Amino acid sequence: MTSDVSPQNLAARFQAGLACHQRGQLTEARRVYEEVLEAAPTHFDALHLLGVLALQNNNPAEAAALIGKAIAANPASPLQADAYVNRASALKALKDLDAALACTDQAIVLRPDHAPAHYNRGNILRELGRLSEAIASFHASLQIAGNNAEAFYNLGLCQADLGENAGAVACFQTALELGAPPAEVHSRLAFALRALDLGAEALASFNAVIALRPKDALAYSNRGVVLQDLGRNDEALADYNAALALSPNAAAVYGNRGVLLRLQGKLEAAAADFAEAVKRRPDSAKDHYNLATTLGELKRYADADAAFTRVVELDPQYPFAFGAWLHGRMMLCAWNGYQSNVARLEEMVARGLPVTPTLALIGLSDSLALHSKAAAVWAADKCPPDASLGPIAPQAGDKIRLGYFSADFRQHPVAALSAGLFEAHDRARFEVIAFSTGSGDGDPMHRRLKAAFDRFIDVRGQSDAEIAALARSLKIDIAIDLTGYTGGARTGIFARRAAPVQVSYLGYPGTMGASFIDYMIADRTLVPATAQPFYTEKMAYLTSFQVNDRKREAPAQPFTRAALGLPEAGFVFACFNNPFKITPPVFDAWMRILKAAPGAVLFLTAEGVAAANLKREAAARGIEAARVIIGGKVPTAEYWARLRAADLFLDTFPFGAHSSASDALWAGLPLLTCAGESYAARVAASLLTALGVPELIAADRAAYEARAIALAQDAAQLGALKQRITANRLTTPLFDTSGFTRAIEAAFTEMLRRQRAGLPPDHFTV
Repeated sequence: MTSDVSPQNLAARFQAGLACHQRGQLTEARRVYEEVLEAAPTHFDALHLLGVLALQNNNPAEAAALIGKAIAANPASPLQADAYVNRASALKALKDLDAALACTDQAIVLRPDHAPAHYNRGNILRELGRLSEAIASFHASLQIAGNNAEAFYNLGLCQADLGENAGAVACFQTALELGAPPAEVHSRLAFALRALDLGAEALASFNAVIALRPKDALAYSNRGVVLQDLGRNDEALADYNAALALSPNAAAVYGNRGVLLRLQGKLEAAAADFAEAVKRRPDSAKDHYNLATTLGELKRYADADAAFTRVVELDPQYPFAFGAWLHGRMMLCAWNGYQSNVARLEEMVARGLPVTPTLALIGLSDSLALHSKAAAVWAADKCPPDASLGPIAPQAGDKIRLGYFSADFRQHPVAALSAGLFEAHDRARFEVIAFSTGSGDGDPMHRRLKAAFDRFIDVRGQSDAEIAALARSLKIDIAIDLTGYTGGARTGIFARRAAPVQVSYLGYPGTMGASFIDYMIADRTLVPATAQPFYTEKMAYLTSFQVNDRKREAPAQPFTRAALGLPEAGFVFACFNNPFKITPPVFDAWMRILKAAPGAVLFLTAEGVAAANLKREAAARGIEAARVIIGGKVPTAEYWARLRAADLFLDTFPFGAHSSASDALWAGLPLLTCAGESYAARVAASLLTALGVPELIAADRAAYEARAIALAQDAAQLGALKQRITANRLTTPLFDTSGFTRAIEAAFTEMLRRQRAGLPPDHFTV
């Protein structure tokens, strides 16, 4: 087609096209611009605006080409800076970010006061991940044109990405005042407020989003997260349900609801939700990790192993997954690659990487230095100190108020050991309050413990902040964490300071690596002075660290050996520790012991895959499967019968027997251990020392094997040991509940004396 645009009416015709463009008549505008270009192929404005039209029509490649021609056609045009900015937008849409950035830089060279150039430059830099430079560009844009709502919004996004949430909140609030889209801004504002622990304010912002977008499933899900933060779990669950009603395939919502259900102890339901999330986003390491950890808590170890394996495949650096994966494999006694995997784990921990839950490392390494480093990394990531409740006001009273915090006030090893302590506290000097963060209703031990305390408070449905605030309102003087980093941990309570003095005791075998835990109850065998530098806690040293309930009675043996699955004759080695504590080096030692003790058997506790793997590993070491007898979990009476039927308890390392060690000794069963470096590797040595039979502590692994073989061949020596253990039960500190109670009360009194005198925590001995 031949253009009828003449040189005389070129300008007028272009203005007509521009008017169409401004009215939104884009097709007509394009036709006119093309007519102008037919008459004048290098017309800067027509080329430039035709490129802008292409950009508006979502054709960035054409836009970049046309605007590039315009720039080349008239380098002297006063609109060159505008053209560079628009070409940058086209190149950004094409993901050619470096070229886009070069265009904004050229625009700024031509016009340093060009606000859109600085603004676009900020957006490009943000997409490149150069956030500090992006912030500088947004500031430059706002200095020139300070009423740009989008610039404030995007500046806020950069600050939020950098963790500068207070600045982000200010920017988002200004963007709202200047008319930025309120739903979008309120959503980002809510996240920034939540990051600042301003839960009520974050909730208000999500309320605003939902008022504007009542069908926005993600908004309901996000509000649910904030409600969960605030401890309003029923409302949070209602929001998650509402989100799924609106968007039944929303993987993120299944993930969020699963987290809440897991927190509430509804593990089967939580696992089902995480499984739904995994179905919908199978490449999400986070969803697989949540599924894996929940399956592990359900003791579905084979399923958990498959999920953890997938996490490590998807993201080898996923926080804390590698160690959890190895721990899960140890629960199954799946030892292929053991040495190389442990070496890799230790190397990563030494580098300070967040690769393992602390309890998983304790079962794989005896290095106190590594335990300390892993605990510090875990504490910093999961429960950093939180001063949101402010300082604790000075307090004093006639009685010392002790707050015991646990998820295990039920039939559980910690409860079985400590029940007598709670009952024996001197009520004239101490008020004893339980804060129960776990279940146990209907359990006989739970009922006993409820009666043992002056007050028993069920705080399962409350947030960490609410529980800490409650403890403060009750003027708790000393908060004792009986859970540590084990199942059901609520370390965030202590991160917020529930009491002036905070103590780690019994539930967790190691340092918590947290500045807010002041003391640990220990003894000189458990934590020698040389080990103190590897603990963030100060030691309150007692004669014997482990409390025991003297009221418990090992039932008379109602079972024959045959009923327990044991041969009628022959020496019985036993270990009733959790299968994850059985490492290949320990198992190697046991098999060498069996080879040197003909007719002896080894009695273990395991189930399913773990039991089958142990049998297979024994056969691989030349031991007949019949000589490794494996039983599952049994009722209490049969458990005590097993202990009494055995001849010698063989301890594991690096994670040795703890409550099972005291069970064995209470039943009169000698226990042979090899003390290591770490807390977990020294508990049995502590108990044997307190019971007065230190000769059962081997100096090293070779001595451990030799001593086991010697005892299997010397019935008289073994019988003498059994007699001493039985005689010493009631005459030595280990099972003296009353004496232990007086000792720990003296420790608590000294801790509080120092605190009230303004002295920092320090090591001391009772």
